[in-house]
Amino acid sequence: MEKYGVLLVGGNRTHQEGHAAAFAAHPKCRLVASADEPNIPEYTAQLNQDLAIELSIPYIPNLDEALTRDDVHIVSSTPNVERRGRIAVRCIEAGKHIYLGKPLAGS
Repeated sequence: MEKYGVLLVGGNRTHQEGHAAAFAAHPKCRLVASADEPNIPEYTAQLNQDLAIELSIPYIPNLDEALTRDDVHIVSSTPNVERRGRIAVRCIEAGKHIYLGKPLAGS
């Protein structure tokens, strides 16, 4: 059985920890990497790197590069609210399925 590769966008303290654990536990999924946009605050990048280290997966600091990977089928996306829509559009344009931990907007 082929497993779906899951890319994580968002690190520790974003609820991604719980989403990542659920994907990792699912028999049809495997975590392949963590990624985010370039030029994010150092604090955010460090949280992303910390989660990647905890999960023993690579951290890719360029989301567009990560989205070109053939082993990425699903993107679990939990960035801060200001970036959710922009990142979702990029994932969809790259032909990836997307799991959003929260809605894009309240209404």
